[in-house]
Amino acid sequence: MKSVELGEIFDITSSKRVFQSEWKDKGIPFFRAREIVKISKYGFVDNELFISEEMYEDYKSKYGVPKEDDILITGVGTLGITYKVKKGDKFYFKDGNIIWFKKKSDVDSKFVQYCFQSQEVLRQVQSGANGATVGTFTIEKAKKTKIPLPPLATQKKIAAILDAADAHRQKTKQLLAKYDELAQSIFLDMFGDPVTNPKGWKKRTLDKLLTRKTQNGHYAPKDVYSEEGVQMVHMSDAFYQILEPGEFKRVLVSDGLRKKYEINDSDILVARRSLNYEGAAKPCMVPKYSEPLIYESSLIRLTPDQKVLTPIYLFYFLNNDRARGAYVLKHVTKSTISGINNKGLNAVEIVLPPIELQKQFLNIVKVIEMEKVIAKQSLEKAEELFQGLLQKAFKGELVE
Repeated sequence: MKSVELGEIFDITSSKRVFQSEWKDKGIPFFRAREIVKISKYGFVDNELFISEEMYEDYKSKYGVPKEDDILITGVGTLGITYKVKKGDKFYFKDGNIIWFKKKSDVDSKFVQYCFQSQEVLRQVQSGANGATVGTFTIEKAKKTKIPLPPLATQKKIAAILDAADAHRQKTKQLLAKYDELAQSIFLDMFGDPVTNPKGWKKRTLDKLLTRKTQNGHYAPKDVYSEEGVQMVHMSDAFYQILEPGEFKRVLVSDGLRKKYEINDSDILVARRSLNYEGAAKPCMVPKYSEPLIYESSLIRLTPDQKVLTPIYLFYFLNNDRARGAYVLKHVTKSTISGINNKGLNAVEIVLPPIELQKQFLNIVKVIEMEKVIAKQSLEKAEELFQGLLQKAFKGELVE
């Protein structure tokens, strides 16, 4: 199968500059890289930035706007995430953050999208000339990125097969999301709206509900990272609400430091910092592990007193949008990097239901988590199937 540089089949560019002073709170959606990531993952995005209708029409007439079957690709943050523009889409996007692929030859955009999920193309996106990982995907680099390109009819056949495999994969992901929604729904049914507190439960500040003081994690210089040390949880490991089993980075620490920063399933980790205000102070659950586990300095450890507060209730309370808006975010600093410190976290008020009711909720969540384990196993199989088909496709082995 022949390979071509993307610059041969697309006009590759970006948008015209929109200054921050020109952003609006309503109008035409204005996407940054993070919105492309979200719309690629979920199929929609709750947009928070806009430009005026007048600016959009002016730019449309002078420079053009994304149209059906164009491809947008993230050039910063999570590199190489794609979105294929749909019929009826109406938005503009941030220059420098996103690369715009305009078709100039007979090529199937969906096929090209799938190319960006292959390891061969991702390596080109994420690596520099010397093989080192880079932090940006530029227009010039995009033009030189190579993809396999069979005849158009074959491209369409491959895309159709991968669409079917991807649909199976996406359904499993949606099932996992539904389980998470179910747990939050049960939380509200059992405990009521945490803001209106219809059951009249008392509130106590978090510092009164812990068995030990809140504690920032361990700062480890580069020279103590090792293949044989203690596993240490980093901020990137704690993004997904629960630590996933796997290999964390390891550091060499003394027994004293290990004991000081050790975590277990009685603890909750909270993110100290975030690039956006709403992301700060997000909680993460810690499952049982068979070996010692410590955490790094971008995280804060909470150890609830389980006589009055279960870790699972605390997690769902801190993760509830209404509770966060009323009790948590007012203690988060607003700046380029938003954050919460120990003083602010200790001052967060917690609505405190009876411990027996919290334990009932824990038992329900355990059942939901068991179902999620089964769904995750199905997702792993769906991922294996998709990746296997993807590899065959780009070796020319999927269709004749």
